[in-house]
Amino acid sequence: MTYSDHSIANAIILFGALQGMLLILFLLKKNGNSLTYRFFSLFLFSLVYLNLWYALYFMGIHEIYGLSTMSIPYPYEFLIGIGFYFYIKSYEKSESSIYQKEFFWFVPAFIYAVLEVCFYLISIQEDSNRIYLKLESSGFFLMIEYIRFIFNIILGVLSVRFLNKKRENNNLSTKDKRKFDWLFLFSKVFIVYNLLSLLLTIFTFLLDQTSILALNLFYLTFFINTIFIYWIGYIGFTKYNIILPKIGSTTQSYDRKKKKFIEEKLNQVMEIEELFTNKDFSLPKLALATKISHKELSDYINTHYKCNVSEFINRYRVNKVKILINDSNFDHYTLEAISYEAGFNSKSSFNSIFKKHTGITPSQYKKSL
Repeated sequence: MTYSDHSIANAIILFGALQGMLLILFLLKKNGNSLTYRFFSLFLFSLVYLNLWYALYFMGIHEIYGLSTMSIPYPYEFLIGIGFYFYIKSYEKSESSIYQKEFFWFVPAFIYAVLEVCFYLISIQEDSNRIYLKLESSGFFLMIEYIRFIFNIILGVLSVRFLNKKRENNNLSTKDKRKFDWLFLFSKVFIVYNLLSLLLTIFTFLLDQTSILALNLFYLTFFINTIFIYWIGYIGFTKYNIILPKIGSTTQSYDRKKKKFIEEKLNQVMEIEELFTNKDFSLPKLALATKISHKELSDYINTHYKCNVSEFINRYRVNKVKILINDSNFDHYTLEAISYEAGFNSKSSFNSIFKKHTGITPSQYKKSL
């Protein structure tokens, strides 16, 4: 039995790739200029490319307009995980923050792309696929597959850790919570997908490569990939607003007059009256004091201060603690007593929040003076 004998299976894999491409085009019309869309498209296109490449290979189509399908130097193996990881992170971040310091994740894709270009040039020079067949027989491509799955699992785990951290530090609305739940589910499914694919690849390699069982397990790997694409497609076509919008984002624009009004209100409440020193001070009381709605106030702080309301209030409390520590009138106060003066309601929350904002503990800060 050969690949070409599985015509129905090949068609299912091919249609999975076509559906993925349609979803990319569909989302382009919805929000094609967003950073979130770009990374999601990088992820999905690379996943689709994998299906398309193998579907054509299984169907015996090895050339398109004279170009060998084996020789196209596109490092989808690593761009799948990279696109996914940056999609998760860009979902929450603004357009101006693109995680430049984490672009080292693109290094494996760049290195492999350079290698693929070299292989391609050799195949052009020799006018044959000898180099690819030799690499395949040597186990090179199998090694790349193992690295790909492990690489993707690592990025999936990092995505879950990132989401856990963000969920702990954010007061999410019901709508944003649904989007966050989608990201968690997507990340976990991505990890399981890669873990299953890795185990199947290892198990298939241990079998006789000419056996029917090995062939069926090999196909099963691509069925998992195809089911993953179909699932993404279902979510994308029916709930596209969950895939693209950013958590905590807002379409409300603030003209100078409106911005000045809100800033004056915040300054009055936070800088002059220092209502944040009340232990139970939170968004409802801030909204009441400024006479601005909960939603508008929350959206404004998220947009202009890049944090939620709790973090915004805690910034003032931390700064107040610093001022009181430097005030000789409070020399006889303990750090815990000073924290209560600044509005903190427990020693543990004070220590963790202070360290989060300053990078050092309150005791270390006091000793550094």
